Amino acid sequence: MANKKNDGKQKKYDHKSIDELLSSRLRLAIMAVLLGCEKCDFVYLREKTGATDGNLTAHCKKLEDSTAHHKPYTYIIVSIINSGKARYSLKPTAKPKITG
Repeated sequence: MANKKNDGKQKKYDHKSIDELLSSRLRLAIMAVLLGCEKCDFVYLREKTGATDGNLTAHCKKLEDSTAHHKPYTYIIVSIINSGKARYSLKPTAKPKITG
């Protein structure tokens, strides 16, 4: 594979522009699963990510509480259904900050 030089037409990618909240592999995996389905329950999310209950809960909470960290958006929405089980979905306006 040949090396391409930046000929001035293409902007250099700055990895620092990725939202710090998505720097966790598990949080990134959660986002990937949720991008692939409209809604899912905790068990499905746990099976797809391979996370433990406690770890998954903590990382989902961080994504849910992203507005508390001075973020202008919330990544995920958790809704509790009648049986008391949590269902996760992406907020329609959630756009991870990846610019370049």
